[in-house]
Amino acid sequence: MTVKMRRLLVCSALALVLMFSFVVSAQAATVTVSKVVVVVKGVYTGTPIELKNLTITHDVLDSTEPTTTVDTKKIGTKNSAWVTYIAKKSKRTAKNMAYVYKNKKMVIRNATTGYSISNATIYNAVLNALKAAPLDGSSVTVTVSPTLTKAGVTSRSKLGKCIVVDKSQRRLWLYNHGKKVLSYRVTIGMPGHSTPSGTYKIGTKRPHPIWSNPGSAWASRMPSVIKAGPSNPLGLRAMNLNRNGHDTGLRIHGTSNYRQIGTASSHGCIRVANKNIVKLYPKVPSGTIVIVQP
Repeated sequence: MTVKMRRLLVCSALALVLMFSFVVSAQAATVTVSKVVVVVKGVYTGTPIELKNLTITHDVLDSTEPTTTVDTKKIGTKNSAWVTYIAKKSKRTAKNMAYVYKNKKMVIRNATTGYSISNATIYNAVLNALKAAPLDGSSVTVTVSPTLTKAGVTSRSKLGKCIVVDKSQRRLWLYNHGKKVLSYRVTIGMPGHSTPSGTYKIGTKRPHPIWSNPGSAWASRMPSVIKAGPSNPLGLRAMNLNRNGHDTGLRIHGTSNYRQIGTASSHGCIRVANKNIVKLYPKVPSGTIVIVQP
């Protein structure tokens, strides 16, 4: 056999090898599937929190055909719509233990663990599963574990204080670490100036408040300023109620008009008898949650 013929045979053999390798690699990169099921694995984290299994069925190929042939190199990127969809559905924000007042009763809501899965984790898991999938048109199941995020307040020792005002009962309660500390009858807003229900936080506190005329119709005949003292409209102590970091204009404050305690006769504020506001004031730091119920 001549040298020229040997070279021709070697080149032909190399060509066959390269062709075979190309076919194999092309088959390895092309998968026929019916759908892709992404299962977010539930994780037990101990009492009182347990994550339930969350199963999301989503056709990442977005096909209307019974089966689809896909090149794994062309299934999109980690920021494509199907990855973002699954990541969004597989997310839960951790919630702190919190005070919840329901049906005239204080209930402590347990903390819950949050979880999330990054786009890259989902994309890489699906891509690897597709590459390893059989070429028979069956569905592909991908299981991923979420990253857990723990709540900041998980025990009553960290729960702190909370004031509840129940307008129907005209009563205020102070709770500390979930236990009732004290309770007082209060005055709430009159019709037309009702005390708005909702959740607030104690803002600025004033031990000897000076009353400034708000310019409202009901205050048109009152002085522009009334100095501190027992007969001041704000009484001996005043605490601002904030929402989203802003003063709402509502107050929990004292009053010397004890005859109106237990009635709806204020202009929106919550009035506490002077003898009681003096006791309540030092027990309530700024930032304390205030829940006003209908």
